[in-house]
Amino acid sequence: MNKSQVIPVVPPARRDEYLQRFRSVNRPRWTMLTPDEWAHNYHQLTTSDFPETQAGWLDLGLEAGFARAHELFEDPTGFYRVFRYDR
Repeated sequence: MNKSQVIPVVPPARRDEYLQRFRSVNRPRWTMLTPDEWAHNYHQLTTSDFPETQAGWLDLGLEAGFARAHELFEDPTGFYRVFRYDR
């Protein structure tokens, strides 16, 4: 069984730096969202989302019993990646 997952990834940095970068990079790009939708999503991010590092996601896949874990794609902003986990 193979599984691919789009996962938010953060390089090793302080959380406040990550949130600042997220806002400055993504707010201008996510023009399809209304101000209320942006506020809702940003609130979710700042209160409930705690992205892991790339190494953390690869390790989690191996610890979960997958034989291999590797990155397939990184988006141009560096905020999201797709990983593949193989049994």
